[in-house]
Amino acid sequence: MLNCGKRLHAGEMDNASHIDVIVVGGGLAGLSAALVAARMRLRVVVVDAGKPRNAVAAHSQGYLTRDGASPAELLRLAQEEVAAYGVELLHDEVLVATKTSGEFQLELASGGSLQAGQLVVATGVKDELPELPGLAELWGRDALVCPFCHGWEARDLRTVFWATSGIDLHRAALVSRLTGQLTVVGSQQLIAENAAALEQLVQRGVALQEGEVAALESDGDSAGVPRLRGVRLADGRVLPAQAFYFLSRMQPHDEILRSLGAAMGETPFGPFVRVDQSGQTGVPGLWAAGNVTDPGAQLVHAAAQGYRVGASLAATIALG
Repeated sequence: MLNCGKRLHAGEMDNASHIDVIVVGGGLAGLSAALVAARMRLRVVVVDAGKPRNAVAAHSQGYLTRDGASPAELLRLAQEEVAAYGVELLHDEVLVATKTSGEFQLELASGGSLQAGQLVVATGVKDELPELPGLAELWGRDALVCPFCHGWEARDLRTVFWATSGIDLHRAALVSRLTGQLTVVGSQQLIAENAAALEQLVQRGVALQEGEVAALESDGDSAGVPRLRGVRLADGRVLPAQAFYFLSRMQPHDEILRSLGAAMGETPFGPFVRVDQSGQTGVPGLWAAGNVTDPGAQLVHAAAQGYRVGASLAATIALG
């Protein structure tokens, strides 16, 4: 969501001077990389389609000095800062990326194209939600994934945690620290296969319900905003709830990286692009930062990874 004074379209760009670095993805990872590179007097262009993952969230937590700020406000501040160093913010989408003779060439949805020797991909991920009636209306407000992101705001609420794998129970243990009114719902098979972990949760006062979640039920608040009131199970039971935890599937926006030959690695969340400690892929000049390569990265991690990439690519250029 590029909305500051330096926002451009492809036809408005000054292509007379060489572009040193193209950053695809205008979130905190991409803008952090752009900031550091621009401070080394490199010409940087950021291309962003304006579809941030966290657009549904009213607040972001855990970013020191900006705790509680809205994602839109964080982006606005970041855009102003990079624009002050001459970074060009291009509202567009990359359709095709190729590399020829050491230069990356990007074909844009607007019909324009860009070329540079260094390419940073910080395109993030998309959350693929389960097909659960009522979930989409509550997503990012009462229907939650990450206890570190939203757990404090949902503290002490009547909470239902939908566990679909043993890994989920680790998150359930975290949530049990935040509320004394937690119910874990799991299938008969999950309960049988994770008896020890579930027993530990029960000893902490967590309730356990065998069943399958069928839908979320909500009522409108005074402003007409849907708010969770219950979790309906497949057998018709409704568990009263004010907060609901579940697991989404993160799908990385890694089409550019894959098309350019970046290697993949397996993670607990599926295959993600591999990078070294500097953020470089196995393709010279191709870098990645943020959730597109690290599914567990929060905003503060993504910004730090972008800083590392910006510094590393600047050193690469300087050293020839």
